[in-house]
Amino acid sequence: MTERLIYESSNGDVWTLALDPATKLPAVKHQPNAGSGGRISYTDIGSSFARGLPARNTGRC
Repeated sequence: MTERLIYESSNGDVWTLALDPATKLPAVKHQPNAGSGGRISYTDIGSSFARGLPARNTGRC
């Protein structure tokens, strides 16, 4: 699976759809900007969307 951009914030945080290396399942990958540590985390898709991601229309379907 190739990573697909979901959202990129103005402060440099990036959310992508990716495979979680631990579970091998699709997940939302969050890469914070360097100023906030830059530590990548993965959240299963159901939990991510239940919490709510930043809303933005990327023009992709």
